[in-house]
Amino acid sequence: MGMMLLVLLTSCQKTLQNENEIFQSTFDIIDPLNTTGLTLSSYNGNNVAGFYNNGEFSVNLSNLAAHDFIKISFNLYIHDFWDGNSTGNSEVVTGPDIWRMEVDNEQIINTTFSNTVCNEIYCLQQSFPKNYPWQYNPHTGVANQNLPGRCAGGGSITSLYRIEKLVKHNGGRVSIRFSDLLKQSNVPDQTCDESWSLDNLKISTLRTN
Repeated sequence: MGMMLLVLLTSCQKTLQNENEIFQSTFDIIDPLNTTGLTLSSYNGNNVAGFYNNGEFSVNLSNLAAHDFIKISFNLYIHDFWDGNSTGNSEVVTGPDIWRMEVDNEQIINTTFSNTVCNEIYCLQQSFPKNYPWQYNPHTGVANQNLPGRCAGGGSITSLYRIEKLVKHNGGRVSIRFSDLLKQSNVPDQTCDESWSLDNLKISTLRTN
């Protein structure tokens, strides 16, 4: 009886199949037909979408074949002095340093990142891999936290996060928006103090059986 129940439960589970890549870019060139707000730069020998500070870009795709989910994967570079969930004090506003991804105006990622050290006397928490205002140590979920800083100097670094999200979706078109809300009130060049970029963006549709 137990084995029969297990077989029945297993047979009722849906699986994802028929993955169809609908967009892929390493950002060697701007795609004016499918993107808005895209800026291209060079970082660490590669082209990236960026650098953004209180900026955004979108990928807009149409004429999608029948599907049940959209899969979005990319490399996200967090450059220089991100302060995570910290808000600063009465004199200096330092955050929270928010990064977002929306699909058709629905927030899928609304999180923070921290590029600081963490010890018993100083540790600016971040929300990733969950959404704000969850609290995790700096660099939680990071793929590489020792890449060169972009331009801030003074021991700045870049952290690489490899992100993949599966989003329920069945419409004939989709708009995916990447954006931030960064705060740092005491620096003359905010983009040099903290920014982000993105590469190896892949978007696919999937069906369930």
